[in-house]
Amino acid sequence: MYYVTAKNIFLSGWGRAGKFDCYVCIICKTRHEASIVAVNAQYRSDLQRVKIHSKIPLSLTEDTLKIGRHILTAYIVKVLDKTTEPKLFMPNYFQYRSKPKILKR
Repeated sequence: MYYVTAKNIFLSGWGRAGKFDCYVCIICKTRHEASIVAVNAQYRSDLQRVKIHSKIPLSLTEDTLKIGRHILTAYIVKVLDKTTEPKLFMPNYFQYRSKPKILKR
């Protein structure tokens, strides 16, 4: 199992999250799936700090989230998988959505 984590800047800091940061953790079965999800997440403007983990980044004994060398305590995590967010698993799904459209005259 592989895990892709990213900070959702759109949902962080307001609403139900309050002062907390909102992270998403996407569960992938293979490394190939995780790389597709990471590329798609990097193309989305609301997701930052995209990382692939081979071990589970959530501590089950403490309320902490480990992202790289950083251990976060004030966060909210939304766990996603292939059934809840299938578009993240499609190769190059968000690639062309970030480019502006050219209007013809």
